[in-house]
Amino acid sequence: MTFTWAEKRRFMIIGGAVLIGLTLLLGVAFAVMYEAPSCGDGVQNQDESGVDCGGSCAYLCRADVNQPNVSNPPAFVRAVANSGRTDVIAYVENRNQNAEAKDASYRVDVYDDQGALLGTREGRTDLPARSLVPVFIPGIVPGITSSPRAFVTFEEDIEWRTPRIGETLLAIEDVTLEAGNRPRVNAVLKNRSAEAVYSRTLVATVFDASGAAIAASQTVVREVSAFGSAPAVFTWFVPFPAEAARVEVLSVPRLP
Repeated sequence: MTFTWAEKRRFMIIGGAVLIGLTLLLGVAFAVMYEAPSCGDGVQNQDESGVDCGGSCAYLCRADVNQPNVSNPPAFVRAVANSGRTDVIAYVENRNQNAEAKDASYRVDVYDDQGALLGTREGRTDLPARSLVPVFIPGIVPGITSSPRAFVTFEEDIEWRTPRIGETLLAIEDVTLEAGNRPRVNAVLKNRSAEAVYSRTLVATVFDASGAAIAASQTVVREVSAFGSAPAVFTWFVPFPAEAARVEVLSVPRLP
């Protein structure tokens, strides 16, 4: 069968249109179905050192960071008696040099000397890089128990990230302790940044001569002006159970 020139031209036009249509269809399908590598695609790609972590991703891989330390000095956990209740004070150490966590979830359990569970509390805290963070849980047990034991555990799925700039520079100075029937700790919170800060929580821990925590309390400083300072006061309604040797005041961090 022979085709005329007009028929050949018609076939060429139709074939070209079909080819263009297929090309466009394939392009649209590729654009719809193709997913560019990202830190949320569930695949280890780009420069990631794990699935959606490490490299240029915002979050670090758990295998590359240390979990919070709440068992060895200088970190510790203590259950202390306070005005007819049992409080818990813990120091949480983030030993990572280049990793921080925001809203890390933890659980506090208190047991009596027979191993019976007395109280449980859950909470969240920020863990800046290279930091020692106080965790104070007031009234975890409504009464005072003999020889209580407290344990703090963190969830394994903490989302670690590279440190971000933005935490306000705060310093705690002029810490003094007044013992007696109603002990009192005074301190000054200084703001070394050009921005005012609001509602900052401070925790005071009192230690005996052996280094054991015998009392703890927290307060909130409502406002500290730029390059300014504000007083912080901690009070107890009953005497300490042992002679106080020193006191330490730490700020509860807030990461951006």
